Amino acid sequence: IEFTDNEIQTFEKEILGFYVTSHPLSSIKDKLPFLTTHTIHNIIEHIPQKSVTICGLLSNVRQIPYKKNPEKFLKVGVIEDLTGNIEFKIFYNELCPKNKESISEYIESGRKIIGIYYKRNWKNGIRCKSFNFL
Repeated sequence: IEFTDNEIQTFEKEILGFYVTSHPLSSIKDKLPFLTTHTIHNIIEHIPQKSVTICGLLSNVRQIPYKKNPEKFLKVGVIEDLTGNIEFKIFYNELCPKNKESISEYIESGRKIIGIYYKRNWKNGIRCKSFNFL
């Protein structure tokens, strides 16, 4: 039985907790400087005062309902790039914009995204403002 690179990377991450053969973003490593303004390492070292664009892989994504309105929710998880990882939040209005199709079902672990993020009174992570899938 032969496994694809994606399957091998998934097995490595699930069993070992890290990637051995290659990182899922390594295939676009040379394009990242043109797609992003910061790495996660940059964000952790120096808290940006304005929005930043990063590219990463989502993991540990979970949905949390709002207490006042359980039909609305936010998604939280971890986004990682080749330099590190950081927690993220995406609120309902970014996931389900008015008069647009909900994209919340696409925010799941293992998904590669590029997004605009900013720090916002949340010391452990970043808040997502907008994003696209790779």
